[in-house]
Amino acid sequence: MTDTTTLSKPDQLVLTRQVFGDERIAVLKEQIAPGASDAELELFSAVVRRTRLDPFARQIWSIQRRRKTRDGNWEAYQVIQIGVHGLRLVAQRSGQYGPQDGPYWCGEDGKWTNVWLSKEPPAAARVGVKRKDWTQTLYSVAVWDRAVQRDAAGKPMARWATNGPEMLALAAERDALRRAFPMETADIEAVVDDTERETTERNAQRYDEIFPDEAELDQDAMAHSSQPLL
Repeated sequence: MTDTTTLSKPDQLVLTRQVFGDERIAVLKEQIAPGASDAELELFSAVVRRTRLDPFARQIWSIQRRRKTRDGNWEAYQVIQIGVHGLRLVAQRSGQYGPQDGPYWCGEDGKWTNVWLSKEPPAAARVGVKRKDWTQTLYSVAVWDRAVQRDAAGKPMARWATNGPEMLALAAERDALRRAFPMETADIEAVVDDTERETTERNAQRYDEIFPDEAELDQDAMAHSSQPLL
């Protein structure tokens, strides 16, 4: 009869070890995909192998978010993200990446221009992406009021405050690349750049401050209920 106490736990990181090697797993868990479970690391490794993007070159990464379940509790889950530079590389490696058109910007008058000189932010930006197997160019438009990253006071933050037109053009390019190459980017959330990644990470961390664990709430309630009434 087999002694089950001597059986070792099966390795849950088979693909991760194949893709990254044993020496990089610790860095992967701490820096690239903090908080990810073994199953989520395996999924991340599968996406990395398919897209051939390097997380250690900041081309792709994974962050932890929280969402409310149907029973009212909160659960953590990982989101795989990629920046515009990574999207360009994925598109180029597909062999179907044609020339781009733009970027263009327009103000409230709706007149498009290939340079934005006003000190006021543009109302929208437009970028076109063409595939070699297409006859026409696919255009995506990013609207300032919906794309801009704002701080708590409602003002454009980080690079959106200093390079607003360029950031808006990147947002339009991101959407165009995802629409032109949906198969290659289907399971990846695209962000404009590392600034947006850092903002997303900060927002994800704020979940823990705004929504404490249900267990902690229950303990607090029990502690208060045990105090004598005055």
